[in-house]
Amino acid sequence: MRLILIFVLTLCLAKSAVAQNSEQDDKSFIENWLQDNLSEAGREVVVTGFRGALSSNATLERLTIADDNGVWFTLNKASLVWSRSALFAGRLEIDELTADEIILERMPVTKDGVSPEDAQAWQFALPDLPVAINIDEINAKRIVLKSPVLGEQAVLSLEGAFFLDDGVARAKTQILRTDREDKLVFEGGFSNETRVLALNLDFAEAKDGLVAKLLRIPGAPSLQLQLNGEAPLSDYTARIALSSDGVPRFGGTIEIAAMEESEGTETGHAFSANLSGDVRPLFEAEFHRFMGENASLSVTGQSLADGRLNLDVLELTSGAMELNGQVRLASDGWPQSFDLEADIAGDAVTRLPVAGAEVSVREINLSAQYNADQGDVWQTEVNLRDLVNDELQVGRAVLAAQGTIARGEPGRVTASIAFDAQRLNHDDPDMRRVLGSFINGTSEVSWTAQFPLEIVSLTLQSEDVDLQATGSLDGLSEGFPVVGRATVRSADLSRFSGVAERDLSGAAEIRVEGMGALLGGSFDVDVDAKTDDLKIANPRIDPLLEGNGAVSFAVKRDLEGTFLERFMVRTDAVSATADGTLSAERGQLDLAAELSEVSLVEPKLNGPATLSVGLRWVEGGAISLENLTVQAVAATLSGTVSLTPDDPELPVDGELTLVAEDLSRLSAIAGRSLAGRVDWSLEGFGELRGKTVDLTTKLVAQNFRSGLPSLDRLVAGDLTFD
Repeated sequence: MRLILIFVLTLCLAKSAVAQNSEQDDKSFIENWLQDNLSEAGREVVVTGFRGALSSNATLERLTIADDNGVWFTLNKASLVWSRSALFAGRLEIDELTADEIILERMPVTKDGVSPEDAQAWQFALPDLPVAINIDEINAKRIVLKSPVLGEQAVLSLEGAFFLDDGVARAKTQILRTDREDKLVFEGGFSNETRVLALNLDFAEAKDGLVAKLLRIPGAPSLQLQLNGEAPLSDYTARIALSSDGVPRFGGTIEIAAMEESEGTETGHAFSANLSGDVRPLFEAEFHRFMGENASLSVTGQSLADGRLNLDVLELTSGAMELNGQVRLASDGWPQSFDLEADIAGDAVTRLPVAGAEVSVREINLSAQYNADQGDVWQTEVNLRDLVNDELQVGRAVLAAQGTIARGEPGRVTASIAFDAQRLNHDDPDMRRVLGSFINGTSEVSWTAQFPLEIVSLTLQSEDVDLQATGSLDGLSEGFPVVGRATVRSADLSRFSGVAERDLSGAAEIRVEGMGALLGGSFDVDVDAKTDDLKIANPRIDPLLEGNGAVSFAVKRDLEGTFLERFMVRTDAVSATADGTLSAERGQLDLAAELSEVSLVEPKLNGPATLSVGLRWVEGGAISLENLTVQAVAATLSGTVSLTPDDPELPVDGELTLVAEDLSRLSAIAGRSLAGRVDWSLEGFGELRGKTVDLTTKLVAQNFRSGLPSLDRLVAGDLTFD
């Protein structure tokens, strides 16, 4: 259905294009538009036999979408009969939209991993649909969903229509599974003038049906669901019935009635819902204790003309759960009062019917109260006992919160939250050590209407690890932007050794400050970390980390790319700095480092060492190491090297120069007695896969001694090799 609508929009957008004079021009426009708008769903879109972009009857013979694994979507013989002139009045009027066949081979394969394009954020924006859609007839004669889509092949047909005009809405859809006797029929409508609401839903599938399998209903029984009702909202009743294998399982009525106007009371509607049944056959045996013999939902309330909403009765009961409450909302949508009590309790641990990992609990108690007539304070408390979630166990947890609800322009809500979880355990001993035996914390939160949510303070502690943070979170229309700062401290990093798969020790403190958008991927972050006697069980690196260390960097990602504005590492033994940029088209990184004593890393060498280098990359071009300079043990290595990875032959070229003032300092690592001064240069070009090379090299040595007597007799004194 979604892909049919994409075809509709394709043909409609064609009217805004420059007039095309040939079928090839039509084809190019549609193909390019689909390529741009479906680039995330597939790699290649092919349209053939397209005609009539500017006529009232547009058709195409075939449309396919393919990814790296081949074609996954095919649309055959589609036709659109529509009114072009109606678009100028802001209306989309379609008389007929048909397709002979739609084939979905599988879901498309998306690319995994990181690419240079990921260095850039994207602009987040909510969709804007300025035109109303009125479709008199939709008809897809044959829709084939191959087995990779839903687990088994299904052949469907679809008929439908949609109408929305002048306060009247009507919709009808009929989906038949032609390879079985399964169906979904829906017809509904509403009129602002008559206030008549019509709903008629009829779903039925035989045993071993697709829906029963997808919902993992034991035994995959036949299913039937009916929802029907047609009457004015002043006296409306809808009936719901769910059955399996012909036996009623759950159902009841939803009623709406007009409220007569009386003194001091605005007109509105009273409503109620009473649904109940034994749903245990629809769930696995481990959930039967929670469901019980009779699960029920009862709701009674009023929706008033001035916008107020009252839920006088809210009751949800099952074998292990009971929820009772009342809720009143004022005309401005803010709560006037609420009083909610919920309990899950029993003599044994009860499996909860939630998706994902298995969750079981012995007892949960929840209460929440607020009444504006008695003040602006609200409060809630949640108590939990013996929770088991997959490999995690929580013996006891308490969450208590209270705050204020202040109406006004704008309104404001505050919350003070305290959380405490005790007797934590994890089946994985490494995770058990990370979590510790308890976690507790507090938070102060404030929200003002039309302003971001403010996290005034947040603290969490688990034995010798603690977190402190503040921040703010704005809404969906802005892409959920986050601004804040946080500090994490750990006095003993050894607790993370298991998950890091190496022996860690020492202490660390990390401070993060910045901003970002959850939708769009942009961020601007500043990080400072301090370490004390950090060790990572690497004999080459640990000596460099001894004592006090610091890491500091600032990185930003926006629509232009990712920018490493600052990077600094400092310990008693080493210091390093870097900066760089990366976009989809190019990248650069400049690095400089100093080592106070090489013997800390290689005991056979001694003295200080320095490194400086620039890395450059251009899309489709070479990756280059520029201005490489390494100085250590009275020797200097410098040069430039580039590699072109997009070339099949992998060409590499560059030049290197090595000047060693005193070769004797390399004797220990070479395992022989060296002496003299060496000046060596290398310049050339080669193809790694083509196995070709063109090199020029020159070596000038003074008082050279290799430690090999036979060679030293030949090259004693000065040596030139070219």
